[in-house]
Order: sequence, then C-alpha cells, then structure tokens
Amino acid sequence: LEAAKVVIDAFISEREFDHIGLVVFARNAFQRAPLTLDYLVLSRLLDGVTLVSELRYSGEHKLDGTAIGMGLASAANMLRNGTSTNKVIVVLTDGDNNTGVDPYLAAEAVSTLGIRIYTVGMGKSGMENGVNEEMLSKIAGIGNGLYFLAEDTAGLQQIYDRIDMLERSDAELRIFVRWQDQATGLLFIALILLLADRILRLTLFQSIP
Repeated sequence: LEAAKVVIDAFISEREFDHIGLVVFARNAFQRAPLTLDYLVLSRLLDGVTLVSELRYSGEHKLDGTAIGMGLASAANMLRNGTSTNKVIVVLTDGDNNTGVDPYLAAEAVSTLGIRIYTVGMGKSGMENGVNEEMLSKIAGIGNGLYFLAEDTAGLQQIYDRIDMLERSDAELRIFVRWQDQATGLLFIALILLLADRILRLTLFQSIP
C-alpha cells in the first residue's frame, strides 16, 4: 500500500488541469476525495489511506474484503456528471473480488456512461498471489481500457506513466489579463493642441502661404 501511495502521489503531482477523485474499497467503497483540482488536499487524503487490518473495529462489524464492483460503481457515480470529454477510472488492487456487486455488471454500467476503465493488479506473475488477472483483464476489456500487472514499485510507476500517455488530451486554458489604458491622458493633451492649432490658424497667428 505504501509503495502504491508513493506512485499515485507522483502521478497526481504531475497533473495540471485534471479533476481527480479518490475511491477506496474493502468490503464497501468510500469516496475518500471528490473530483478536485486541489492536488495538495488530494495528496493529504491519499496519505491517510490505511489498511483495513490497521483500523479498529469490534464485534461482527467486518470491514475486510475486496469489493471491486462497488469501487467501480462509486467512482462512476463521481464521474458521471463531470464535463470532461475524457473520463477514466484506474482500478488498483492486489486481490480478487469477493463481496459486493458483480464487477462485470458494474463495468458494463460504467462503459455505457462513456467512462474508460484501466485495471492494475499488484503481485508476481505466475504465482498464487490472490490477483484474479482474468477478471481484471475482462473488466478492462468491457471498459475499453487495458489491464496491467505491476510486480514491483518500478513496474507500477511505468504503468501509471503509460496510462498518462494514453489519456493525454488538449485542454483549453482561458487567461484573463487586467490592463489599464495609459495613453488616455496623452491623447487628451494631443487633442487640445490640435484644437488650439485650428483656432490659431483663424487669428493673427494664422500661417502665411
């Protein structure tokens, strides 16, 4: 988790005009940060994300689980009313969906909203690491995106760099410049002199051919 937070934070720090939100999911999904351009606040909220095993709970109130479908639905609900032409969800997980709504149905619903889905599994290739690569690949396919496997921090960094390149688009920037006309006074003086010249031409100071 700490390695992922470092990579995601670096990804956020390179944004300029992208509205970014953050959804965390375990047994349920929570909107940790709404869509925002305040990357400093977003970074702080990301830093506060922790493992379920580190949270205090008692009795039968269980928080552990991997609700990928719920995470997709929560992220889509955040993005659906946005005005951006490019809407993207990046799902990062080290486990298999084991609770909540069907992730395939959630991916289909997300796709109908015009939102692209990239999925990233964290684990070692060819090992029993708990990541359902087949499911993540299918979710990405439904969402017109791609699936990536990150085996280490460097690999995760390369994946986010790849997503960054794939989703680049032009942004319209409006720049407002406050200005004040400094020539008004000079033009007024010039007008007075011109009028004086015209008047003097009708007096004793008129020009002689």
